[in-house]
Amino acid sequence: MTDQPLISVILSIQNAADYLPECLDNLLQQTYKNIEIIAIDDFSSDDSFRILQNYAKKDTRLIISRNVKRYGTAMTLNRCMKRAQGQYIAFMNAKDISHTHRLQQQYIYLKENKHVVAIGVQCNLLTKENAKISISEFPTESLKIHQRPIDGISMLFDNLMVHRHRIPKDVLHFKTNTYPFIYTDIVMKLLKYGEVLNLPQVLYTKRIISPQQQKTRAHFPSLAKTWLRAITLYDHKLPLRSLFLNPLLASLK
Repeated sequence: MTDQPLISVILSIQNAADYLPECLDNLLQQTYKNIEIIAIDDFSSDDSFRILQNYAKKDTRLIISRNVKRYGTAMTLNRCMKRAQGQYIAFMNAKDISHTHRLQQQYIYLKENKHVVAIGVQCNLLTKENAKISISEFPTESLKIHQRPIDGISMLFDNLMVHRHRIPKDVLHFKTNTYPFIYTDIVMKLLKYGEVLNLPQVLYTKRIISPQQQKTRAHFPSLAKTWLRAITLYDHKLPLRSLFLNPLLASLK
């Protein structure tokens, strides 16, 4: 038995077989032990689900499922959330790596800072061949994130940990009509209930699988819609510059 509160790690998987074993190994070796990993395979065409099955036989903390068809990231994340029992929710990309002390450090910070509802970390940026690109410089002050709460610009949602008891139950619900800014929509909702910031420590490794830059102009309508939601629904006073993406970090997804 442990007196540590449960952390639910949310893992939406789609064709991640080349990287999934390393991801799972690292999560299961975290220094924070009281975790459950809610892993749902979004109808992958590779060996992702077989890998999940093999790992689940060895460690009961891994709770797995497979969609009967391709539902997409938002719906798969919502299915994960319905199964999560933890007081803390930690997100993870199946193609990335969480450093061994990541969950422990995020838990400690949230426990000691009751005004904070979610905490991210800095990350190493790698190519898919594991060549180092750079280290993130995400802001460590909530105000800077509040001014530009765009995933990949002010933080990386893939490494966020949320204190579930400090927010309403429906906040962590992902909307399919906010693609490709489904994470940004969540961050804007979180900011209504407390501070969101990043630790200065590098505790996550992000692989850039598709390095080509997104066409900002092509996604501008979706971003503008998200920006409008922030003003009308969440009462954010976002500056106009928040409508323009940093082209380098926009290619992270």
